[in-house]
Amino acid sequence: MGPVYVCFWYDTEDFVQPLSDDAALRIAQLHTRHGVPATFKVVGEKARRLRDRGRQDVIAALAAHDLGYHSDLHSAHPTVTEYCEPLTFAHGESLFRRLETQGFHDVQSVFARPCTTFGQAGAAWAPQVYPVLRQWGVPTYVDEGPWIGLNEAPFWYMGLLHVFRMKQNGVRFPVSVPGAELDAVAVFNQLSRQLGEGEGGVISIYFHPLEWVTEAFWDALNFADGVNPPERADVVAGWHGEFWRPDVRLDWPLEPPPVAPFAERERRFEALGNYLRHVHRSGVRAIGCGDLMQLYPDHAIGRWYSADELVEATGDWYDSVSYCRVAHGWLSAGEVLTALCGLLVLTESEPGQGRAPVLARAEPVDGPHDDVPPLRETVLMPFDFLVSAAVWLLAQTLMAPSAATVRPVLPAGIPVGPLTVRPEEFLMGCVRALRTITCGGEAPDDVELGPTRLTPAEHVRGGPETFVWPCFPAGFDAPNVIAHAARQTWTLKPALPAPAS
Repeated sequence: MGPVYVCFWYDTEDFVQPLSDDAALRIAQLHTRHGVPATFKVVGEKARRLRDRGRQDVIAALAAHDLGYHSDLHSAHPTVTEYCEPLTFAHGESLFRRLETQGFHDVQSVFARPCTTFGQAGAAWAPQVYPVLRQWGVPTYVDEGPWIGLNEAPFWYMGLLHVFRMKQNGVRFPVSVPGAELDAVAVFNQLSRQLGEGEGGVISIYFHPLEWVTEAFWDALNFADGVNPPERADVVAGWHGEFWRPDVRLDWPLEPPPVAPFAERERRFEALGNYLRHVHRSGVRAIGCGDLMQLYPDHAIGRWYSADELVEATGDWYDSVSYCRVAHGWLSAGEVLTALCGLLVLTESEPGQGRAPVLARAEPVDGPHDDVPPLRETVLMPFDFLVSAAVWLLAQTLMAPSAATVRPVLPAGIPVGPLTVRPEEFLMGCVRALRTITCGGEAPDDVELGPTRLTPAEHVRGGPETFVWPCFPAGFDAPNVIAHAARQTWTLKPALPAPAS
């Protein structure tokens, strides 16, 4: 039997229709009344509008729950994905930091509490945001989308704990459909039972406060098809060429979404209350995003590992590398690589000791920002070349000076003698070398390096069908963003739940 949790989160974004402020207030009060924690992911401009409208009642009600950040201006173009797509990874990261930091600080300042999570605006997802989130001290990424996921369970990616690409069919009921919450209750019961009979898990349920009071989404009315309101179209048109985003004016004549009739709004709030009442009585523990790090701690990172441990953990690797299970949890491919490099260097430094019990730490490292051509065939390289490459890689990554919140980045290519190989090809060579050492006690003369797949990259999805959003232009795609995301799966691994107390 595994622990089961339910996490409610609300994308609190509509700064156009003032009635959505009251919706957020009512929803927060309902969660408080029924003893079900929630997380409100707030847009920067929404926080500023609440402050300027004097809505301290709304601010206090939301601050009684968990707080998240949901971008500064949400759907104003170009969105995060739109401006990251033509840029290098580093340039996209830098631009996100410049454009989003003020909004992040505004949300925390208005609500006087830290943000425990982040989630993208609509379908505007990009991996370039993660180094900035780490720098801000945001520990989790909770949202929904097709681009990255792992078996509909929590996972680690780029140093953040994720609840993303989860099984949500049916537990998120359509608010405007009378009685839909009753069907959602049945699905909730079935899903919680299935998870409890297995290893446990998280039921992720999201809504938008505006759904309780309006008949349409505010951004689809004002920022559809990839364009801002006409008054600014002439300024935005040239942004691609200069790689900067102009200041977005919020004095546009934005159209507020139509409001549902009063009786219908009241029915929707009553439906939510009924749903929350059932969740509270179900026995499933309701959590905020701030609870996730305690419930899914990473006990594997930063530990010391022997060659025997890692050779056993990677025993099913032959022409591919991935994350692997160890005694205290999971290690990503990047973490395995850092530990194996250390083991190779230490083992070679004491050649007379045979199988001396040397240990090396598994340390976090980001994936490369670029690619080099893959090997087309298997080649034999002297073992000494492999060790020299390990020394070089450790100097480039773990020994490189950096700030505490900045992770080392794997290089796209690693020099092994006369060759430059991909990190996955080098990692597989390290595994082969250590297998020989642990079996016979002696280092091999030569090591095979050959074509190798980074299998976690298979968990990344892209294509126009994954970027369907009214605010994007028809057929919008971001293949460069997806390629960056796949390279960062060096950091991907499952999250292991802490034992239930």
